[in-house]
Amino acid sequence: EIAILKTLGGRRRQIAGIALRTAALLGAGGAVLGTIIGIGIAYLLAHYFAATIIDVSVGFGISVPVVVASLVLGPALAVAASLPALRRALRRPVAQTLAGAGTTGYGAGRLDRLVARSGLLSGTAIPGSVRMGARNALRQKRRSAAVVAQVAVAAGLAIAFLSLGQSITTIISQTFAELRFNIGVGLTSGARPFDSRALAIAATTPGITGAEPVETSSVQYLGQTFAAWGLGPRPLYSYRLSAGRWFTTADARAAVPAVVLGPVAARAARARVGQILTLGAAAGDTRVRVIGIDTGETNNGGTVYLPLQVLERLDGGPGTANSLWLTTASSGHAAVDRAATAVANRLTA
Repeated sequence: EIAILKTLGGRRRQIAGIALRTAALLGAGGAVLGTIIGIGIAYLLAHYFAATIIDVSVGFGISVPVVVASLVLGPALAVAASLPALRRALRRPVAQTLAGAGTTGYGAGRLDRLVARSGLLSGTAIPGSVRMGARNALRQKRRSAAVVAQVAVAAGLAIAFLSLGQSITTIISQTFAELRFNIGVGLTSGARPFDSRALAIAATTPGITGAEPVETSSVQYLGQTFAAWGLGPRPLYSYRLSAGRWFTTADARAAVPAVVLGPVAARAARARVGQILTLGAAAGDTRVRVIGIDTGETNNGGTVYLPLQVLERLDGGPGTANSLWLTTASSGHAAVDRAATAVANRLTA
């Protein structure tokens, strides 16, 4: 085709433009098809890995930058891939090129006639080089289909894995953003629980601006074990409730203790606000009332939140906690490390 165009007086720039437009058309078709396929694959992969690895149910979403990049890179990479062969073909002598194998004809197929009748390849509104590029794509249908399929698979996989990585990063970032403390202090084996004196020591350590006692444990419901956190009315945890409310000071003294369930725990218990559940703990079974459903993904969404005094009592250590959450004056790594070391040394002493 290039040799024929040369004999008709076509310049290199004109001939190259026709070939590159053909490549761009094929790349665009592959990019659009691959983007559609990739969005579906991305959702299925993100849904599968989130459910099996971190037990989180994810919704459908589209990463606009990834989709735009795929739509742009499809034609661009197809054009770039055609440049070496085009450069060689333009430099070959006409006689040598014409001596090669011929190409299949255009116009005999049903698709060719349909496109011709549509006006896409006729009329002055469409540039001649674009019409010739479209005819080239239709002339080698198998080649064109193979190019479109390759670009589609590449674009689809790129979208799938980039979106999967972005989904996991977002989930992890959101989970850490919900925890508003800089240092977590836990007990070593044989150590005494944290009482009011330990809390005061930690709170007055240089570099520490706040301290909150926390009880971390586990409870059972219908044979399933869930992480349990004992927190206060205004914890260093940014809860985001989908239903109900958080604890108040009065909930710790209620005859039937209040409980807030993480999303996975709520689904497992098929719980709703106001429902009474029986939880198993170290001190025995206890009845609790669901007052809220959280959306946070701590412990893969399976955390059961109880008032601090209630979980302390259920663990057999009223008035003491097994963890401390601390905030620092500076969030820099070096400042947090210094404050953590100072807290550990003072509590140990």
